[in-house]
Order: sequence, then C-alpha cells, then structure tokens
Amino acid sequence: MKNIFNANKLKNLQVLTVSAYIVAVISLPILQFSWSMFALTMFMYFLIFGFGVSMTFHRSITHKALTMHPVLEMIGKFFASIGGTGSPISWVLIHKAHHKYSDTDKDPHSAKDILKYLIGKYPTVSPKGMRKLAQSKFNKFMHRHYYLIILTYGAVWATLGFEYFCYGFIYPMVLTMVAGHLVNWYTHSDFPLNYRLHDIKDTSQNNVVIALLTWGEGFHNTHHRYAGRANFGMRWWELDMTFVFAQLLKKLKLVRWS
Repeated sequence: MKNIFNANKLKNLQVLTVSAYIVAVISLPILQFSWSMFALTMFMYFLIFGFGVSMTFHRSITHKALTMHPVLEMIGKFFASIGGTGSPISWVLIHKAHHKYSDTDKDPHSAKDILKYLIGKYPTVSPKGMRKLAQSKFNKFMHRHYYLIILTYGAVWATLGFEYFCYGFIYPMVLTMVAGHLVNWYTHSDFPLNYRLHDIKDTSQNNVVIALLTWGEGFHNTHHRYAGRANFGMRWWELDMTFVFAQLLKKLKLVRWS
C-alpha cells in the first residue's frame, strides 16, 4: 500500500488546519458570546478529543489499553476524525512513530518542531501496520474520504447558521488540534509545573494543568512509561477524566479493560 503521507495529502491537511485557525480568529471578535454556545463547544471538544482521540484513537486502537463495544468504537473514531488531526489510520501510524522515535529527528511530534506541526506539517512516517489497520472497512472508508467527511460534517453545522458552525465545528476542531500539540510540546520540555514520576529515556513529563485541559493526556511521562495502562494518572492528585468516563462506560458494559 502506498505511503499515506504523500505531498497532496500533506497539503490538504495544512490547508484544513490553517483555514480552521483563520476562521476562529476572524469569528471570535464578531460573534456574541453566550454560555450556552460555550457549553456546546466544550461538549463537542470532549466528544472529539476526550472520547474520540484520547479514549478511542489513543488508548483503545493504538495501545489496546481498553476494548470498546464495536458500535461505540466506530462512533469514537468518527468524532476523533473530525477533529482535524487525521483519520484512524494516519493518527495511529503517527502516534506509534512518536513512541518509537521520541525526541529524535524521526519523531513526528518533536517538541522542537512545534511551529511545523501546529499548521499540520508532519514528516513522512513508515506505512508499516497500515494494511492491518485498513482491514477495518470503517477505517479504510474514513481514511479514503477523510477530507470529504470533514467538509460534509462542517456543512451540516453551517446549515444551522454561522454561530453554530463556529461554536459546534470550528472551535472544537481548533481546541483539539491545539490540545494534541500542547501535550507533545509542553510535556516534552522543561517548563514550569512539569514533573517526572518515571526515569525513562525520553523527555516526557507530567503536568496536572495540561492534563485538566486535555482530559488526562497531560500525564505524559506515566503514559510513556506504561503505554498500555488505561489510567494515565497514578497519584491521588492526578485526575484523568478520560479514564473516569471509561469507568462509567465499563459499568454500562460498553468498555472493558484489555
């Protein structure tokens, strides 16, 4: 199978990313703030990043830390995909490369290249494992029609008006993109409030504030030490909201620990 990160797809991702930022910056001063719209953005941000990226893409599909009901997993894949950070196939391959090559020139999330991947410019990664991921017809469909799906989804929000288009589609997407980059930049750097619980080879660190902003993803040092652990928090003060949600779903028999 061809490498998924060809020049055309890279260009499309950069156009999508930059366009979302531009719309967000232009719209914020002209849209009237309301708590209900803010709540909508936070709810969609959780669906996309907390439930979608953190639980489904990251902990379930990539690291097999938990197993989700097939229907729930498809829903999670969909919401994660519309966050603008890649299809199930591309996201998993990029993240696996991050773990394999952390803090090296081959790391697609390298903290030193924050300005590049902030605008969707990722380096080429190995397609190894792509064929296995593509065995899922849903994964293959989301990958092949990734940009069309996002544009269609955004168009649906647009039918509700510009305010809903921004608060329900653009802002949650921007928050998702920024959140992922924030984790990979801030918690791989020697910045205030960072700390390490585990002495490992890479520079990953934990940060309680970043974790609160990213539904638990900020406990990055623990995750790099125990990639197959469903709960990223290990100390009493480390609240992993994605894991809390996973526990609720476990009680409903929609999630089980792998």
